Amino acid sequence: MIIANAGLAPFPHAEWQQPSESRVNNFPCSILRDEVLEMKNTLLFARPMNKYSVLSFVMHSDDDKHRNCMSTPAVLATQDSMVLKLQGEWIIEIFPMSQITTLFSFLDYQERMCGRLSGSDNDVTKNLAAVASKRSFFSSVKDRNNNFFNMLISYRLRQREDSIDDMFTFVRNIESYWIAYFLLSQLMSDEKSRDMSKIYNVCKIYGVSESYFRKLCNNAFSCGPKKQLRLWRAASSALQLIEKNKSISIVAGDNGYASSSHFSSEIKSLFGITPREFKRLEGFLHE
Repeated sequence: MIIANAGLAPFPHAEWQQPSESRVNNFPCSILRDEVLEMKNTLLFARPMNKYSVLSFVMHSDDDKHRNCMSTPAVLATQDSMVLKLQGEWIIEIFPMSQITTLFSFLDYQERMCGRLSGSDNDVTKNLAAVASKRSFFSSVKDRNNNFFNMLISYRLRQREDSIDDMFTFVRNIESYWIAYFLLSQLMSDEKSRDMSKIYNVCKIYGVSESYFRKLCNNAFSCGPKKQLRLWRAASSALQLIEKNKSISIVAGDNGYASSSHFSSEIKSLFGITPREFKRLEGFLHE
């Protein structure tokens, strides 16, 4: 049995054995044959390699059981333990749910900022190809040649697909998604005040105690809110150095750093290179 508990460590370093590693369209994946997988806090994207490949599992929904057996590309996400049986060869991609909820919160935040996402996008759609419970989700996927990230990119650029809509709805019902979305909105808000960065004030806005908020953040990011905000602020600042024609001092001030020297030491400690070196990357992007 292969154990895939992605809550323990980021893929591909999660605690599960990879019998055969490969790369499909430059994305890491594993090729498995006749295996049993135990998943927890994980999203799995599976593609059959031939017509003899079969995936089967049991999903609990309320008081009912859904037995699934199929030979098509599929995406499965679960917050609980679930056992899957793979017959034949499959291309498998596995991601921790914490990474998926954070990724989806960023995608949704960008969509809302561009005016392309409304409250109606949170409605649960009725799709016969998808089976969802409060803790698990499963759906078939139309494109047999896609990988997970290509599927997300196509979904954002082209017409919506019901099964992917359902997957987003499932992820939006996970609290770590809302923690990530909330922290991101606080970080990116143009109207934020200086004391907004204080955890006490952030907790009051979210509506929970400081200790419980820290617990939620640790569940979502494996670190506290201050550290996560620090990482996001630094990452956003680094991108501004590359993408915008602004001086280091202006970027530092726009992002709330006390001084250019404070900004430089922060960026250097987190990424290993200085803001000046980040600025040099701008030329490479336009060559």
